[in-house]
Amino acid sequence: MSELERKRFLAKIASLYYLEGLTQQNIAYKLNISRTKVSRYLTRARKEGIAEIKINYPVKDFSSLEYQIEKKYRISECIIAGTFESNEATIEAMSGSLNNLLSRILKDGSHIGIGWGGIAAGDVKVYKCHGKK
Repeated sequence: MSELERKRFLAKIASLYYLEGLTQQNIAYKLNISRTKVSRYLTRARKEGIAEIKINYPVKDFSSLEYQIEKKYRISECIIAGTFESNEATIEAMSGSLNNLLSRILKDGSHIGIGWGGIAAGDVKVYKCHGKK
């Protein structure tokens, strides 16, 4: 297979997966290759710049800094909430981030201690238990 044909094949697989929404298994069946090969070809397409993934964050992106903090301090998750023009909007953003984290990590029977202050008060107002006790 020529270099051009190889790149066209990688582009076809990436297009079927990312643009058409086919599963790796569906692509494997369609192209008569293994699902493992589809996964490898998708990885190769990304590494070679044939397929690029762009994430449009709704606000400033702190993911790189969060990752650096997680790595440096060996913590499982760091969440940085942005600041906004008003204190209320900033507190709402912080509360939303905390709500997301708590709804993922709290299990039935979990206990949590909350210090009291303006931000904690906002967290309590925003946090929805989703059936957790």
